[in-house]
Amino acid sequence: GRNAHHAAGLARHASCAFELVPLLEHQIVDHVYSYGIAAAETVPVALAVAVAARGKVAEAVPSAACLSRVADSAPALAGALTGALGGGRSVPATWRDACRTLAGCALPRLAGTDLVELAALLETALRPQGGLPPGAALPAG
Repeated sequence: GRNAHHAAGLARHASCAFELVPLLEHQIVDHVYSYGIAAAETVPVALAVAVAARGKVAEAVPSAACLSRVADSAPALAGALTGALGGGRSVPATWRDACRTLAGCALPRLAGTDLVELAALLETALRPQGGLPPGAALPAG
């Protein structure tokens, strides 16, 4: 809604994600209510830092973490959005390697699952037969 549009407008004028932190802190993050994990704050913050980071996960995630009221949720969402926009190469290799294989803590049956292989399987399953070449965007629908 309104917060997301406002945050996106701020992001378009920022030279980097970190520059947005004070603006988001004072114009988007609610300091009256005590539920900072609300989507009305988290989603706009994550969208704004993802846009301002211009595909750099290493810039988006720490910038989102600087906003203490949404620091439990916005960094993960900002990283996911930035990674989705920039592709796997937008995530630093050290992080890709460290997070690639699931440990199976919450779901032991998933221990050893390779997330890159899983993403490739998902992409193949979603791609229309004989349709788009690998790496091309799927049609909106």
